[in-house]
Amino acid sequence: PRVICHKLSTAMPRSLRVIRTLLGVAALALAEGSAPPNILFLMVDEMDGRILDDTSQQFQPPMTNIRQLMREGTYFPMAYASVPQCVPSRASMMTGRHSSTIRVWDNQVGIVSVNGSQQRVDSHCESAFGRPQCLDFAKQQRVDGTFIDVLHDAGYNVTLWGKMHAGAGLDQYQGQLNGFP
Repeated sequence: PRVICHKLSTAMPRSLRVIRTLLGVAALALAEGSAPPNILFLMVDEMDGRILDDTSQQFQPPMTNIRQLMREGTYFPMAYASVPQCVPSRASMMTGRHSSTIRVWDNQVGIVSVNGSQQRVDSHCESAFGRPQCLDFAKQQRVDGTFIDVLHDAGYNVTLWGKMHAGAGLDQYQGQLNGFP
């Protein structure tokens, strides 16, 4: 389990420590030969968190399936985006590190390295800036992978849907991803 979870930084926000714990539990299950737990991770853009807070005066749409997932799974009611733009916010969430630490400040470029390798660069970065510039970005960012990479390396079948906009070569996984902004 320690080998699988080593990629995620120990200096991570509290909500990502929970994800790291889940990864550890999954790794233990794999090591013991039992089935690993299923993980469904939802990150929603531009949604007022009060919509899911039953104590709020905010309009409460039914969303019965989301509410059931909240009751039966892990819900992060105190999570917040540390950056008001999608690429740095997602890059921070994917790595468990602050956007200033990984040097992702705007929507132009996300995580450059693919699965923590500074020699493999994200295709969006390469097409927008060229390989030499992206190799330099990767060295500056010093990102050693994402929690998606950790799940994949642990044997999970990773499928991504929607607007990821984080870089990191996430388009290598199956699913349907929308392009960069």
